[in-house]
Amino acid sequence: MPGAEFAIIGTGEVPCGIYPDRSEFEIAYRVAKLALADAGIDKDDVGAVLSAFHIMGSEYNTEAVFGRLPEAIGARNCKIIATTVSGGGSSFSIRKTAEGILHSGKPNTCS
Repeated sequence: MPGAEFAIIGTGEVPCGIYPDRSEFEIAYRVAKLALADAGIDKDDVGAVLSAFHIMGSEYNTEAVFGRLPEAIGARNCKIIATTVSGGGSSFSIRKTAEGILHSGKPNTCS
């Protein structure tokens, strides 16, 4: 696939600090929704949702493995869910996974 490219076009951020009532999963879905809004992408256009395991987040990991993130952001047309476990290299692994999914031609949008 020479010359094929993709771009990361949206980001999201939640306030940092001590928020005892906020779970890791809540942070993940809020950031995903903010990134979609920042990119101007409708949640119904998201065909894949990618995440990374959290070393201390057993509740978050369970939610991610069972595909709750697309549900939480309202991505009803999501057909692909992938979670990576790569230690300090998770962002690289997610990017390469997104690249492979997008090169397949279906879907056109990963979150």
